[in-house]
Amino acid sequence: MRAEVRKELEHRGMTSFNLSKLVDRSRNYLNERISQANKELTLNDVEMICQALGVNINDLMGRATQAYEDEVLKLSVARHTNLEQDGYCLAAQEKQDDVPEE
Repeated sequence: MRAEVRKELEHRGMTSFNLSKLVDRSRNYLNERISQANKELTLNDVEMICQALGVNINDLMGRATQAYEDEVLKLSVARHTNLEQDGYCLAAQEKQDDVPEE
């Protein structure tokens, strides 16, 4: 979610300072929540940011979910490729060079 908020700000040419003026929060507060994984970005924070930017919260969450799913898929494919390179295959899948010819 943080990444999508940062992308939205970048797309608009805004900084956390600009956003802080719109949401009546300190720049430090926003920076901590948008940039640091150890600070919680709450639903209230996201709603406040979306309202200030005129962004539909469902759209922003949808983009964040899609980005997450894309990353998981990328990691899964990379892991599968590495396992294949090491000679492993899925139990239900025959290794390419072991497939009988018809």
